[in-house]
This record gives sequence, structure tokens and C-alpha cells, in this order.
Amino acid sequence: MEPGPFNKLLEEYGLSHDEAFAIARVLVATGSHDSEQMFLGKKMLLTLSRVGHAYSTMTIVAQAVLQAKRKPGVLKSSEIAFSRAHLRQLVSEGSSYKAMVVEGNVANAEGDENRAISLWTQAMAAAVEESEAEAMARGKSGNARDPNNPTLAEYLVSQLQLSSPWIELLLVHMDRSKRRGLDWAHEIAQCEWAMRIGCEQSDPDAHYYAATYNTTQDGYSSEWLYHITKAASSGHWKAAHELAEFYTNTGWKYLDDEPPDDMKPTPFDSYPAGRPASWWEKALEFVGLKQTSTRDSKRDLFHTAAYPSSDAGRFRLAMMWLEVPLRQHYAPSFLHKAKMCMEKRLWSKSNTPKSALQLRDDRYAYASREDYEKGKLIDERWEYESEDDREARKPSLKTSSPEPEGEPNPYYDLEEAKKALREVFWAYRAHEMVKKDLATYESRRLRGLSTKGLVEEDFLQESLYRRAPFHVWKWLVFPEVRDKYLPIIERIYSEAKGICDSEGWDLYDEHNALVYKARRK
Repeated sequence: MEPGPFNKLLEEYGLSHDEAFAIARVLVATGSHDSEQMFLGKKMLLTLSRVGHAYSTMTIVAQAVLQAKRKPGVLKSSEIAFSRAHLRQLVSEGSSYKAMVVEGNVANAEGDENRAISLWTQAMAAAVEESEAEAMARGKSGNARDPNNPTLAEYLVSQLQLSSPWIELLLVHMDRSKRRGLDWAHEIAQCEWAMRIGCEQSDPDAHYYAATYNTTQDGYSSEWLYHITKAASSGHWKAAHELAEFYTNTGWKYLDDEPPDDMKPTPFDSYPAGRPASWWEKALEFVGLKQTSTRDSKRDLFHTAAYPSSDAGRFRLAMMWLEVPLRQHYAPSFLHKAKMCMEKRLWSKSNTPKSALQLRDDRYAYASREDYEKGKLIDERWEYESEDDREARKPSLKTSSPEPEGEPNPYYDLEEAKKALREVFWAYRAHEMVKKDLATYESRRLRGLSTKGLVEEDFLQESLYRRAPFHVWKWLVFPEVRDKYLPIIERIYSEAKGICDSEGWDLYDEHNALVYKARRK
């Protein structure tokens, strides 16, 4: 429809552009049940873009960028040519930082990283300002609109994740830091700058990437635990999955970095703090001429990360965190739950030793910082003196003492394990059905049999989503989650089969239909 008649129609029904945009998005979202609704919704979005509605323009181009990952030509489609021109106009006017983010995404998809970085960097100040304003509004009880209750149009645009240019920046700089020929130090500095800005805005994605950035080869650091907990607490499903793995699989000591001397004593100390401050240093601190140590939530982890201190408590906390990715249908979490439910007894080495909890001197493995740095243990022939203190030593030290048996697993339930494994098989079945339907789409496209303008996602809406049974369809509801486990779907499927084969389990659904037949030796 032409812009003039369209605006007249909206006026006749008393609809604003934002309200029409919301209707269009709903029509597109419900297209899995009615393809005519989906196409009507798309036409409405395109028309709204032509009449100058910024949200519609950003939505059209942002979704095209997502599709361009599999079909680069979609960005040059004549169907979205006007929307791309309107987007460039919005960027040149400087009227919306979100438009800059979308245009940066386009530039990045087309291989122009430098322009993408420039656009995202320009968007940073406005994005931070908006984030801080929203945080301030949340803290007030006055007349300020609660940012947790945005208008429907604002909410729909927020789903496109255009409010956090720091994520795009940190990812592109992290990727560039791994390439030869680029200034590694500069790329790392820019990555850390964007990451820091994102964390200051309490962005769960920024905290997740900061955790990934602070993962060490030796294990988990306090920095990792801080950021991964912040991300998981905000509902980041992948962070919650990794936190569940942490509480399930780590033994004492849970963290691989040493507490700074000014934080000691803590349960994690490998050696005592250095000499105490002299009376002169204390006097300087008192009059403000010497800076005292600062306490923050990151460093305080050295006091709190020892809890839960029991194997049962840590296992219970792991299961609680696992509920977050399970609700989002993250397939690896179902495999992890199955393994948790199959453990008869817990791992005793996940207990915090009493010597650490009571801050006793016998928790030290080294006499001093100097010995710690040299790797000189207090006793090279250290034997574990008691069950309570056996975990206080490094895992690399040899002991002739047998490992004590852990507590009974309160979540031991083979039927629950089977149910979780069944979900893994259904996730794989959904994956296979998508592959088959996309192969059909490609074949029809090459033969000129597909509807003009029909892209992969539209084809899946028409074919698979409408006919898939619920136990398959539910794995397609969160495509951003599915994309994360697709690289390992074959591995987790193979592992699930291996468990069933080893245990001799035949899996059935609630209607007693066979899901998987174990291969018995």
C-alpha cells in the first residue's frame, strides 16, 4: 500500500504508527500458524518504514542482518532497499543511536569492520546515557516511567538487542586481537574498554563475556566467578549453565588465584599474609596520607566462595542454577541434568575442609609468598593427616589415604535422568528436521519453485513449524539458544546414546512410543 492511503487508513481506525508496528510484529510472530498473517505483517512493516517509522526500519534491517549470516544477498534485496536508505538517513541525522547500531551491524555483515567500529563507538555515549537514565528511574519512586514497563513498541524493539553497542565492539575487537598483522595491544585495550562499559551498565552479556575473558587454563578465577554469577543472576541462560557445571564439578580449592594479602585471612589462603602494618603505616592511614585497601564484591568472593561448603549444598545450588537454561531449552543442560541424576553419591572433594572454614594455620601449603612463588611446599612429603584436611592440599600432591565416600545424592533419580536424556534426543530430532526442510528449500529455490521473496525462516514457518509435534516444535522457539548448541549437537547426541547403550535403557515418551532403542552388546 502507498504511504498516503496507509496513513489515511490508520487515521480512520485511530491507530498510531507505534500501534500499527506492534500489530505488524504480532502478525509476523504468529505466522507459524497462518502464513497469510505473516506476509501481511511483513507488508505492514515495509509500509511503515516507507512512511518514516524508525522502529519498523530498524526491525526490517536488523532481521535482514541476521538472515545474512546464511544468505549474504538478502542485504542487497530490492525489498529492503527503501528501509536501508531510510536507515542511512536516520544515522546521518543522528536522531537514534539504535539506528547507528543497526547500520554498524550492516557494515560488519558486509565486511567493513572499520566503519562498523566507528558507528558502534559513536553510539556508545548515547547508549550509556540511556542505560544510566533507566537505572536512575528504577531507583526513584516518583513519576518517572518505570523502564521495566516500556511501551509495547519499545519492548518489541528491545528484543532486537540494539541498546548495547559495547557487546558488538568487544566481540569485534576480541576477534581482531586473534589475527596476525593487527595491533594486538590496541585491540585488547579496546575490547577491555567496551567490556568494562558494558559491565558498568550491568549488562548480563557483558558480564558473560568478561567471565569468558577471565577464564584461565588452570581452572576458575575469582574474576570469572564474579562475572559469571552477575550474568546468571540476570537470567543469562548460558552463564547459568556454566555456573551449574562449576558447582557440580569443582573440588577444593574452587578458585585458582591467590587472595591478595590485604584481603587475608580467607579460606583460600595458600600462605599467610606478609608482615602486619607498622605503627607508622597505620598512623599514615589514619591521617589519610596512605591509602587503605578497598573492599569490593569481586575481592569479597575470597570470603564467600567457600560456601556452600558441603558437597550436598553445592550440588543443590548447581541444580537450582540449571533450571534457568532448562527453561530456555538449552540442550546441553538436559544432558548435564541426566548425569547429575545418575550419581548415587556426591564427590567428597567438593567439600570445603574444616581447616579452611575455621581459618586454621594448617590450611597453608606454603610458609610465605616467596615459597609460594618458588613452589616450595611446607612439607614435600605431606601426607593427609585427616579426612577433614585432605582436601586442603593441592590435587597434584600424592596421598596414600583413600578418598572418603561422599554423601548420598539427594537428586539421585534414574527416571528423571531418562526424561532429561529423552529431551536431548528430541532436540536432535528437531535439528535433523530443520536440516531436511532447509535442503528442500534450497532445492526448490534452485529450481525456481519457491515463492518470490521467501527466505529460509519464512519457509520453515510454512513447512516445519506448523506441522512439527510439540516435543520437536519447542526446540525451535528460541533460535538464539539453538544456535549456541548447534556446533555441539552431534557430540551431546552421541553422548546421550552412549549413556543409554551403557545402561541398557530404552526410552519412551508419555504415550509409550519409542524414542530411542539401546544397542545392547
